[in-house]
Amino acid sequence: MAINETILKGRKYRQCIDNTSGNKKWNRFSFWTHASDVEFNDGQNLQNKLGSFKGVTTNENQTAGYAADVTLVKSIKNSLTQLITSVSNLVNSINNRLGGLSFYEDSNGKWIVGADSVPKKLGSGGLEGLKKVVFKQGSFHSGTPISKTVSSDGNTVTIVRDTSASLPEGEANWNTFLEKYGIGTSVTEVSHAVDWAGGDVSHCVLGPKIDMSKMFPNDYQDWKEENFLFVMMDWTIYCSHGDQNNLSIIQDKQMCSQKECTYNPSAGTLIFPKCYPSAYESDNGGTGGNIGATINHYEIWIIS
Repeated sequence: MAINETILKGRKYRQCIDNTSGNKKWNRFSFWTHASDVEFNDGQNLQNKLGSFKGVTTNENQTAGYAADVTLVKSIKNSLTQLITSVSNLVNSINNRLGGLSFYEDSNGKWIVGADSVPKKLGSGGLEGLKKVVFKQGSFHSGTPISKTVSSDGNTVTIVRDTSASLPEGEANWNTFLEKYGIGTSVTEVSHAVDWAGGDVSHCVLGPKIDMSKMFPNDYQDWKEENFLFVMMDWTIYCSHGDQNNLSIIQDKQMCSQKECTYNPSAGTLIFPKCYPSAYESDNGGTGGNIGATINHYEIWIIS
């Protein structure tokens, strides 16, 4: 037979222990329940639930089992606020040093966004993303006087001139033809002297002239002179003498000032002066002569 019962809560009763007129005293009795008799919805009793509780503490280094006092909570909150402020200041400092650069990642890789708002893909590390211009000339027998190739990642532009091929019809000279591809030669520091026979000896210093707007049209305006490094990979010294010629020797100290350059970011014009010297002589009654260096291969590294 089922038991029909009602659960009573909060019941208590009083018992008079002093019935003196004007001074009655009572004892109050509550229905006492043991902690092991109080059961929670998950099946655990009060003793198991709170049996490990040791008290309240203001010591943040206290062992487990203590509840935090409100003053400790406030102290931790203040410490977190100071930490957040410090981290925020650090992030702002990093952003200022990045000069407005921002970064993000999507399914196609990791990207960096600069002042031009054009995302550029980041490599996986090392020197990936380093840009380079490669110029080579020689008898390559390619069948064409000049060729230009760009690497699949867009970071390397290679110009190859075939000196065995003829200059295309209608072109005035090789220098103007090369400039169409962004390659040229600058002439600086021309000086003159008279040799023993009374002839004129002209000395000049040459250097590569590169049109970066043709090489890297999306990047050239962001670069400065310190972003470039010129490396001469292969060159050949030549010397030709005419009658009664006593041509002066090129000074070795003029060779390979490889880090000095001038750069115009608005035009994209990069010039490395003083890379290789040249001299030409026109003497009295002689056919003259010249001496210099032919640059067969150089590379310009752009470190940005």
